[in-house]
Amino acid sequence: PETGPGSSMLMGPYGPFVLVKVLSVALAPGDWRSLSGMTGGMQGPKSFPYIPGGDCCGIVLELPPQQEEEEGEGTQKEEERLPFKVGDRIAARFTGPGPKGALGQYAIVDAKVADKVPESMSSDDAAALASASFAIPLADTILETDKRVLVLGAGG
Repeated sequence: PETGPGSSMLMGPYGPFVLVKVLSVALAPGDWRSLSGMTGGMQGPKSFPYIPGGDCCGIVLELPPQQEEEEGEGTQKEEERLPFKVGDRIAARFTGPGPKGALGQYAIVDAKVADKVPESMSSDDAAALASASFAIPLADTILETDKRVLVLGAGG
């Protein structure tokens, strides 16, 4: 199959990635640090042009080449298949190394931390939940019944 303009980036060393048309963005702490210039480690721009932003909701425009080639052929293991396809609305969160760019019109997002958004959820809500939702499984493993918990910075 023919590949689009983002194909060379969709299977980078940290991939797989998905090309999306951005509908909504939520700024996370890492974005704030990058935008303010108060960065450390790998959070700042390594090269320019640099488009910050990682938490977003968007429409899938392109899948990694392997996903596209094997679509419908049944050759790829079920656990390796992405839970979405071209045209689906997904939410994705900021991750470490790899492309960012959610503050642009189009972004390349980490497919491993992206999921399909239910029709009943707005794109704004989906973008805002992208980073916050990862704490739910973690909290499930460490919380005890009838114990108090303080959640810092969860006000949005």
